[in-house]
Amino acid sequence: MGVMRNTSLPQGTGVTTVIELTKSQSESKQVYDKAVAAKQAEGFTYRPDEIARLKADPNKVTLDGLWVGSLGSRWFYDMYYYNKEISSWELTTETQ
Repeated sequence: MGVMRNTSLPQGTGVTTVIELTKSQSESKQVYDKAVAAKQAEGFTYRPDEIARLKADPNKVTLDGLWVGSLGSRWFYDMYYYNKEISSWELTTETQ
């Protein structure tokens, strides 16, 4: 459906956020799986501790998929869920 990219934050944090709106859960999962596989191939390490911390936040939406990995000081977050406010599946990827 569409992609929104924010690749240059004014604070210069070095964080890139990509939000993709997809037509279905299966489409979101396919994009999610592909992004996670690519980061694993780069050597990112799965971080269940960070996932537990994020899932414990009561302000977070219920996610259908969440993967967090790190490689040295670099981080990668990939998540998808159904966004009721816009009636679309939303996939968000953040890298640092």
